[in-house]
Amino acid sequence: MRSTTVGMIFLLIIIVYFLILSLKLIFIGMGKIENPNTKKIDKNGKFILRGIIGLVVTTPFLCYIIFIFIQVFLI
Repeated sequence: MRSTTVGMIFLLIIIVYFLILSLKLIFIGMGKIENPNTKKIDKNGKFILRGIIGLVVTTPFLCYIIFIFIQVFLI
């Protein structure tokens, strides 16, 4: 494999990781998962806002990386 392909796969893994963290922040904010800071299950609007911002920022990057993979490997 070329170093470019390895770099793109590494970038894809990082972006998926950030998406998972954003979803986790949203669930913590909604009170579905225990807050790691306070060790309690409580609702927090700050976590919901941070999770939504994370999703909004990383989703276009994920779409772009997937588009590049489709262009490189399928065409």
